[in-house]
Amino acid sequence: MSRYRYGDLILEAFMEFRRPMALEEVVEYVAEMADRSIVEVRLPVDNTLTAAWLHGFVQRDNDLYSLVEDVRPPPGGTDRRTRTNSYTSYRNRHN
Repeated sequence: MSRYRYGDLILEAFMEFRRPMALEEVVEYVAEMADRSIVEVRLPVDNTLTAAWLHGFVQRDNDLYSLVEDVRPPPGGTDRRTRTNSYTSYRNRHN
């Protein structure tokens, strides 16, 4: 089982509230939607948010997480996460 779980519910939380959220808020939302205890989802949600932050999908400011507006590099630019150009990184991606 993957240690990065609940990504769909984390994304849903950001889309639902449309504002920066503290880890505890995200954990509470995921626990409620997944019908699990807060204790059970805290570590997987923290791991997933941390990975998303490290890869540039979310921003962290004063312990508040928010989605990055556009994670794609500018056209013709280099993707700093993979060190490839945008055509190579996203040519097979369906928008």
